[in-house]
Amino acid sequence: MSVLNASVIEKNAMNTEMKLFNAVISLPNLLFAGKVEKILVENEIKNISEQIFELKKRVNEETGFGELIINDVLTLGLSTEKKKNKLVKWAEEHKCEIGNFEQPYFESNELQRMKTKINEKRKQLPYDKPNLIMIYANTFFFTCGEPIHVINELEKLLAKYKNINGVIIRGKVMATIEPLTAKIKQHIYIQKYQYDAYAEQYLIIWNIASERKFSKESVKRIVDGILLY
Repeated sequence: MSVLNASVIEKNAMNTEMKLFNAVISLPNLLFAGKVEKILVENEIKNISEQIFELKKRVNEETGFGELIINDVLTLGLSTEKKKNKLVKWAEEHKCEIGNFEQPYFESNELQRMKTKINEKRKQLPYDKPNLIMIYANTFFFTCGEPIHVINELEKLLAKYKNINGVIIRGKVMATIEPLTAKIKQHIYIQKYQYDAYAEQYLIIWNIASERKFSKESVKRIVDGILLY
């Protein structure tokens, strides 16, 4: 088990998203949809958070729906349950999702960083038993690129390492998502709602070149454990 620590630019993006998201959800009876489009410094975050609080107060007490749009910085829509239909239409028009608050995009080769982490960890593993690496990388699924490309690249990497049976990548995002389990070739993708507006995502990549493999029963226990806990 290991953690893929965030890069500096990722930490700044996460700080921007988290602080603005905390402002958004401080009044939990409102629905929301939005995205941050730029990494901000602390005084900018403070100023925009104050505008979010003002918007929430107005929506909750007067209008039932409202938006805060700062060009190339923030797009946010809020509504009460009664005005949900209006928010749904607004979200479609602004390419946002209800219950989702996206962090700003940033350039970072997360796939290469993941490959490096796997290579580091495989050197610590024995060759006389099946091995499974689990890596916590909260924003990997948001930053890694096109899913099929990611899976193909990790497949090719694992094929070089006979002592790795599989890799589990676990991410965590601020979003409300529907539970999903999907099989992609022999691999498995899982997403599930966790708590406090957070969701978890898992990608299990199995190495068909591994010399020692888990039994079908063990694989089922691993997948069931992720789904249940």
